[in-house]
Amino acid sequence: MTIRTVPMNAPSRLLVLAVLPALALALLPEPARAQQPFLFTTLDDPNGSGTVANGINFQGQIVGFYTNVTQHGFLLSGGTYTTIDRPHANSTQANGINNNRQVVGLYTDDVGASHAFLKTRGRYATIDVPAGVNGSAANGINNNGQVVGSYSDVNGVSHGFLLAGGVYTAIDFPNSVGTEAFGINDTGQVVGTYTDTSFRTHGFLLSEGVFTPIDVPNGSGTQAFGINNNGQVVGRYTASGTHGFLLSGGVFTSIDEPNAAFGTVAKGINDNGQVVGFYIDAIGSAHGFLADPL
Repeated sequence: MTIRTVPMNAPSRLLVLAVLPALALALLPEPARAQQPFLFTTLDDPNGSGTVANGINFQGQIVGFYTNVTQHGFLLSGGTYTTIDRPHANSTQANGINNNRQVVGLYTDDVGASHAFLKTRGRYATIDVPAGVNGSAANGINNNGQVVGSYSDVNGVSHGFLLAGGVYTAIDFPNSVGTEAFGINDTGQVVGTYTDTSFRTHGFLLSEGVFTPIDVPNGSGTQAFGINNNGQVVGRYTASGTHGFLLSGGVFTSIDEPNAAFGTVAKGINDNGQVVGFYIDAIGSAHGFLADPL
């Protein structure tokens, strides 16, 4: 991991919330990997295909989305899949869940515009920032109800955000051309990705106002998607293919689902060290996975 730290710029205060359009990943063929310290379980929602697992809470409840004509969110709890569809939406993605079963994500409306949502006890709240004219998404939520995500401005530039105590704070990595926030733990540490002026992607950790870049050694691009209360971070990197990673105690461990033919991406991690994400099989289909530490 890159050790240099960068102070956070003075945050802008937003009146309402917004976030980014859906993330697109280019997944390339990957080589065989060494044995990993995880037991993998494939997750496929029976209501459709193309399952992606995005978040997991302490109780092991998992959220994500699947495809059946369009995208639908899901909650997997106690072995049962429950569809999450924001009313009147054309599509829905569930991205994060906390221990109180609050869910955040994004949905598209009848004209294709993206909006962030927070679901609490069955009720949906739409979150939009006036500056997010090109789309929004809520990506992570901690047990204090603090939400992180991203929005795309009038120029198509992405910015991260933090919603805490009713106040919206923009998150922009210094000197970057785009920033997205994906995960937050209970101490307020935020992880995400930024793009530098050479258009290379990097992960970051934002802790107590200080940014620390996260780059997997020998990788050509890194993105950080989830962080737990133990400070463990998961994400993806590119190096002769797309691989997930776990960063724990300063040590990177690759995460490669054994059935993956075209890449693995780690999206979320809970305080038990359980990791969720997705992989691409030999025919190009996406499958969610749960990786239990051994």
